[in-house]
Amino acid sequence: MKRIAMLGLMMAGCAPVAPDAPLPPRGRPLPPVAVMPPAPPVRPGDEGAEVRPLTPCRAEAAADLIGKPLTPASQQEAQAKARARTVRVIVSNGPVTMDYRPDRLNIDVNSDRIIRAMRCG
Repeated sequence: MKRIAMLGLMMAGCAPVAPDAPLPPRGRPLPPVAVMPPAPPVRPGDEGAEVRPLTPCRAEAAADLIGKPLTPASQQEAQAKARARTVRVIVSNGPVTMDYRPDRLNIDVNSDRIIRAMRCG
């Protein structure tokens, strides 16, 4: 009996939201659900704008900071030494996204904010 009741509930979830709503006439395309805004126009002089390529960071260049406390100054120093575009601080056993960015310096710290390791990515 429970299975029949569950099956009925599952089938009800498959029903259209508005069963009495009229369908659009055949042959006419449906209106778009979302419209993307047009791309911004290219201003004169922007055609040759320099695009900086992603250059991999060099974490080994900032290895002398391992074992020291992480402060805003030491974070900036590590970023400059590693030539990283961005920095991500990772606390031990903390959540981390799995995206890879070669221009990002990852600084691993313990709960006391002591730098334990550095790597790019």
